[in-house]
Amino acid sequence: MFACGVSSRKDNDDVQPEEKKEETGQKKVGYKESPVDWLKSSSAVNDIMFPLSTNTCVNYTTVKNQIFWIPGNGLPPILCGMAMPRRSSRPNFCVLYFHGNGEVVLESGKRRQYTADKFGALVIEMEYPGYPNCVGRGCATESTVCRDALTVADYITDTLQIPATKIMVYGRSIGSGVAMYVASKRQMGGLVLEAPFEGIRALAGAFAGKLGYFCAERFPNIKRIAKLQLPIAIVHGTLDEIIPFSHGESLAKAAGIFNSQENFLALRGYGHNNLPHDQVHRWLTQCSAFKATSQGSSLNTILIPQEHRQEPELLTKTLQTPPPPEKPIPTWKQLLRLTPEVSAAVAGIFSSSS
Repeated sequence: MFACGVSSRKDNDDVQPEEKKEETGQKKVGYKESPVDWLKSSSAVNDIMFPLSTNTCVNYTTVKNQIFWIPGNGLPPILCGMAMPRRSSRPNFCVLYFHGNGEVVLESGKRRQYTADKFGALVIEMEYPGYPNCVGRGCATESTVCRDALTVADYITDTLQIPATKIMVYGRSIGSGVAMYVASKRQMGGLVLEAPFEGIRALAGAFAGKLGYFCAERFPNIKRIAKLQLPIAIVHGTLDEIIPFSHGESLAKAAGIFNSQENFLALRGYGHNNLPHDQVHRWLTQCSAFKATSQGSSLNTILIPQEHRQEPELLTKTLQTPPPPEKPIPTWKQLLRLTPEVSAAVAGIFSSSS
């Protein structure tokens, strides 16, 4: 039987603190403030970063064999999805995957299996706090997500006994910020970023112009990536309508891979949610992050401890409780419709500071 590997280190020293009520209470949805006040608030940023963090549960009986729960440092356990390559019980390496903010672990089994088969890898995907069936850990914020991500990374190395050099951290969209954070705190074998962003403030600026200046910063990726010391690969669609392609370019330049066809892939004509997966996976098998983690001997047979396969008691109780009614979540587009109300004030602020 494996020992339970749980992170007890205090690693969130460079993550912006959140208001306590956001981590432990229900998500505050909607706003009545001006766009500037709304952008300044942590809850507004969290609503956009993690819109599905509503602490609800859904029936998951059809995917029970694809999920497990990692002990959560005194909190309820962390929901994770997994997939093993079907052609072998001994994968070449492990992919630690962090998904986009509109995806959920319980509905991503086919993608995990596809990746596991293409790479010959064990794929472990962490669910964000408050997302479906990952309850009792507060709502998803930068700090709570990064906290859980380190716990999962430590579980893989300490409990599953997978060497850190055989772990490729993979982040898509908002997950790219989580992946970069893990790579900055733990020595991983490689890092893959799909449709990444420079930081939340820069992303807000892409949609709200100068109003983005007032956005509370989260995931300062452009600063973080330059300090990373591991193989990095970035893929981004040139017509991305959610995270502008320029963000991927800036991050590739900061990482020193902009002129490397092996490590930076610009997919011309593709947007945020329609990247050609076959082409991406073929390219990734040639990038340095893949080569660094997949080389050498295969992993030992991976066995998830049986007690980590069992449904948490809190989840059992929550499944018996009717879910709360859905509430509208504010978006950047809603903010843009209100921009004229404060445009003069914003122009005055910037003109006086120049």
